[in-house]
Amino acid sequence: MKYFLDTNIIIDLMDNKPLVMDKLKNLWQEHEVFISDIVYYEILRGFKYKEAERKLKVFHDFCKHIPVVYQSYESIVIAAENYALLKRSGILIEDDDILIGAVAIAHNGILVTNNARHLSRIQDIILEVWQ
Repeated sequence: MKYFLDTNIIIDLMDNKPLVMDKLKNLWQEHEVFISDIVYYEILRGFKYKEAERKLKVFHDFCKHIPVVYQSYESIVIAAENYALLKRSGILIEDDDILIGAVAIAHNGILVTNNARHLSRIQDIILEVWQ
């Protein structure tokens, strides 16, 4: 199975949260683990803004072991369809969240997050919540 880590999970890893670290170790043993390009961007922009050089280095080292999956035509179409559905329903979420979810859906993956409240609005998404 393919698992995609959400931004908040990466932040928890960078903060050495034991529960998240243990779950990731177990996940890595049996499954493929990825991050989307949007997650990569969100982490990078945050650390650069805060000038968190140590965390930036740790993140770059982490990314040597976890592939970054980029938006595809299919994921963009999934994101656009979800945007339209959510906006018409009056429950729109951030574009970043829609794009992150769409990559996981396009790759038949599970999105690991702590943000089920928003991400569960995305049609056809499979979530695993780590708290």
